[in-house]
Amino acid sequence: MKTTIQNPEHLFLSADSQETVCGCNQDWYPTLWQRRAGCGPTTASNLLIYHQRAGQIALPQELHVTADGLRLMEEVWHYVTPTAMGVHTPGIFEQGLRNFFSQKALSVSTHSLRIPSRRHLRPSFAETVGFVRTGLSQDSPVAFLNLANGTVRKLDPWHWVTITALDEHNEKAVEIEICDNLNCFTMDLHEWYETTSRGGGFVYLTVPSVQQL
Repeated sequence: MKTTIQNPEHLFLSADSQETVCGCNQDWYPTLWQRRAGCGPTTASNLLIYHQRAGQIALPQELHVTADGLRLMEEVWHYVTPTAMGVHTPGIFEQGLRNFFSQKALSVSTHSLRIPSRRHLRPSFAETVGFVRTGLSQDSPVAFLNLANGTVRKLDPWHWVTITALDEHNEKAVEIEICDNLNCFTMDLHEWYETTSRGGGFVYLTVPSVQQL
């Protein structure tokens, strides 16, 4: 069973070369610190771009080319702001977006699931998959924080990425499709869940109706 966002192309931005890229790239930030620590606000910007282009929210800027993406990233940085440890918890990410929505007078709900480092405190794998499935089925990309890879090699540690699809072959064979700094790839979610030493978490948004500023 595969669950995806309805229009993945809403994450595509036009580049100067006339090519299209998937989502935003933290390397677009102008300062070294922003480029090193900016995966959180970059992923948050991906979520906002998708909901804007899906017609679910209306922000006071166009979001079609990479320059638009960078302007949004710069604004979101002031809300989803990295600490000395980056945006290292789902709570920091979620609260930053809540502050953004409050400032913009937008009624958007945030939903988060934390995966603790201690295995006995974690939600079950079925609950984890269910959370991601619920977000995608409500046409929301899901932000994914990976604090430690475990045995997964495709993923950067201490890093936020954007999940666009979930493919459930059986209760343990579960893959996710990811957009990460212009790259798109799939990875084994069960392998990550079983082998990550520090955990991470997930965040998605729900919008009750189209809202204008």
